[in-house]
Parts: sequence; structure tokens; C-alpha cells
Amino acid sequence: MRYYDKLPPDCPPEDAEEITKPIKLYRLVKTLPPSIDDFKSYRTLRPLDDFGPNECKANGLSVYTRRSSAENRQRTPDFRDHHVCELDLNVGAGKLEKTGGAHRTWWPFAGYFVKTDVGTVQL
Repeated sequence: MRYYDKLPPDCPPEDAEEITKPIKLYRLVKTLPPSIDDFKSYRTLRPLDDFGPNECKANGLSVYTRRSSAENRQRTPDFRDHHVCELDLNVGAGKLEKTGGAHRTWWPFAGYFVKTDVGTVQL
């Protein structure tokens, strides 16, 4: 499968797992319903930044396994103008890696239709 973003070598990492069953996750988005712009990686948004050892993660998308964790992040200054969006991901969504308590990095496959609680976005 081809990923949504062009990824560096050895990305996603070996411990990232392919999504093989339905999973509910949460993402902070600027617009409701979310648009394609709400699914851009830090690498895409900040092409000149040097992410060093976090380059692979910078090419992924931040998601949370618990709504409360996304709401906590929403309270920080950089995300106060964002909304918590519920995502229903299924087989073909891409790969996930645990990158914190309830935080996951998601590398979506190209062409995947992201079903949210308020609409659908094709990556």
C-alpha cells in the first residue's frame, strides 16, 4: 500500500501495527466537519523544519485512544481553537504506533476514506 504522505526510509517503524480491525480514535481538527487540511502532518505544514530523530513521527498524524486525552490537549494554547473529532478507522486505514499514554501516531494509507462523527474525508 502507498502512504498518504511520502515517508522517509524505515518509516513507519517496525513496531507500528497495521490497522486490522475497527478502532475509534480522536483527532484535533480546526474545522467541523473536518477537511483534508485537518489531516496534514507536521512535515507537510512545516516543510523547512528539522525534526531530527522525530522525522518519522513528523510525517504521521497525532490521534488519541481516549476522548479525554484529546480534550486535555485541546486545552493547551496551540490547540484552543481546535475541535475534538471522533474517527472510526477500519482495515486499510494505515499503521499506528503507540507514542505516549493515549497518544498514537497514525500513518494513513493514500485514498483512505476517514469516517468521522461529522463527515467523511478522503486522504
